[in-house]
Amino acid sequence: MATENWTKVCIPVPAAKGIEVALQNVGKFVSEHRLLSSAALLLWSYNPDVPFKAVYYLLYGAPRAVLRWILSYFGFTEDGVRRDTWASQYQSTEFGGYTPRDSLFAHYQSLGARGYFEEEDSPYGAFMGIVGWVAFFAAGYVLFGFAHAK
Repeated sequence: MATENWTKVCIPVPAAKGIEVALQNVGKFVSEHRLLSSAALLLWSYNPDVPFKAVYYLLYGAPRAVLRWILSYFGFTEDGVRRDTWASQYQSTEFGGYTPRDSLFAHYQSLGARGYFEEEDSPYGAFMGIVGWVAFFAAGYVLFGFAHAK
């Protein structure tokens, strides 16, 4: 293989010094606010998937809900195209009785009717159990052992 045809891709990564400073700042905050930090860790150990769910809903759930609202507004619902809406008028005007398989309208109709907008179970069962125990022991360390570690 000729290496002269390769394209160089540069991906910036945080410098080790930046990571070190961030960890020092976290350590400083934890040492100054032991009770608050241990309480937060104890709450996290009780329900360890909450931070992950928050990120999930922020990045995936909220945009999905907005998309569902927009599709429903235009007439694409789980029961199909709703009568007397923009979608039904467009379908009857542009396509008549036949909707092309790979059209954008068919894609929206599929998204509206799919019904995949329901709540999903967490696939992280055992992993979240481990995260919970780690957070629990970290809370104990912060509350009882952190002062003696210095």
